[in-house]
Amino acid sequence: MNLRKFIYGPGIDEPIMIVNRIQETEYRYYYHYDGLGSVIALSDGNGNVVETYEYGVFGAPTITDADDVEISSSGVSNNYMFTGRGFIQASAPPRCKKQSIHIAAAISVLKKKRGGQKTATFE
Repeated sequence: MNLRKFIYGPGIDEPIMIVNRIQETEYRYYYHYDGLGSVIALSDGNGNVVETYEYGVFGAPTITDADDVEISSSGVSNNYMFTGRGFIQASAPPRCKKQSIHIAAAISVLKKKRGGQKTATFE
């Protein structure tokens, strides 16, 4: 039986450890954060970095494994990333009302800056 659980710290969106149990073996990974609260790395019980995370302007992650090879998704089933939140695929709807409001506000600002046009270019 496979099992995954998270151990949380005192703050909101603050996992400190992920435990993956595969058959009879437990794998423990520890979270490392930057100043924004975004996960920047996961390490194992020996202190070896197993994955690192970098983020684009809107929080889209770039994940690299222990060999510094870019991978498409977490190899240890981590889904906590940008600002400690669960990662949302680009095609998925917002996960909470607050995100919906921020997305709507960002679109409104872009439209105003572009004179009401529905398209925008990013440099």
